[in-house]
Amino acid sequence: MHYSLFIGGPVTLPDDFPTVARTWAQVGNNTLSDFNPANDPTINPNHPGTAPWWGSNGHGSIISAWCSGAWDEATKKLFITGGGHADYGGNEVYAWDSTTSAFSRLNKSTGAIGNTGNLNDGLDATVPTLFDGQPRAAHNYGNLRVVNGELWNFQGSTWYSGFGVISAFKLVGTSWVRQTTRTWPECYGMTVWDSTRQRFVIISSGNAPPQWWKPSDDTIGSFTGFTYNSSGVNGDYDPLRDIILQFSTNITALKADGSADAVTITATGTAPDWATYLPQGHSSGAGIVRDAVNDRWLIWGSGTSIYVLTPPPVGQNPLTATWVWSKIDADAGNSVTPTAPTSNGTFGRFWYSPSMKCCGVVNAVTQKMYVFRIE
Repeated sequence: MHYSLFIGGPVTLPDDFPTVARTWAQVGNNTLSDFNPANDPTINPNHPGTAPWWGSNGHGSIISAWCSGAWDEATKKLFITGGGHADYGGNEVYAWDSTTSAFSRLNKSTGAIGNTGNLNDGLDATVPTLFDGQPRAAHNYGNLRVVNGELWNFQGSTWYSGFGVISAFKLVGTSWVRQTTRTWPECYGMTVWDSTRQRFVIISSGNAPPQWWKPSDDTIGSFTGFTYNSSGVNGDYDPLRDIILQFSTNITALKADGSADAVTITATGTAPDWATYLPQGHSSGAGIVRDAVNDRWLIWGSGTSIYVLTPPPVGQNPLTATWVWSKIDADAGNSVTPTAPTSNGTFGRFWYSPSMKCCGVVNAVTQKMYVFRIE
């Protein structure tokens, strides 16, 4: 074991984590594919045949099909679930535990032995759940969030048609529990937690205005006069400036109270060359995390460097003041390079732990986690 200094005391890091600042390591001794439920004869009712949730592209789609993850700093775990559209119907949830560098599967897919039923029921246009009340698998883009230690799922492009309605689910134990009877249209974007107003804001691609939903009293609303046009969207909420930062065709900032439409930020410094940095050719789908301790944003899209976007000082208007790009390059002695991102985006599978002073990413179900030690 080795240690990372942090306010509140040192944090113990696993032995396979990088020991030198600004270096990468591939950690752990298993992968997500080791827990593929289709290969388990106690889960797959068709074993050794094709699982009923397999879809057109199978288990790899929990990462490759525009799918995300959500980091829980309290437990130091990254949660992953995905699939969706016609790619994959498995709605099982996985976790990567940084304290052991190990992946695990938390539950079984709907349709498993003892829970069989019609997975392709044709009801996805109006019903966000499967026959057992669990959410349909989805391309979840930026729609997974950990809020106050709880994992939330707002789906995205759902199994099977890709155009079904979505709802709000919370993981309780190892099962999803739907938190409202309300539904929203499919969301090819992100859902962020507005901690100031204690509400979720659902932002999809295209011209649809953002919607908000407050769990405490099940109230909803819409941002009026919003004219945002995008190709996918990923980002998060900044409570210091009360904005939602959005990475899409352009990088834009939106006032979280709905008082100002999204505007493209002005930035100087060393920005990524989006045309070559990401398969999409723009910032949509990049791995983006807000580093609240250092009041900055960390971005990964490929390679060994971590890009840093620093907002203007609190008190200046973040919609008009200048942001600053910089870059954390790998140490000259670094010998590990993460694999290329999937062509459909990284989203929340890029994580950051302020206590461990590390970030990381997983890019395929057959690969181990890559970890970068920032300090």
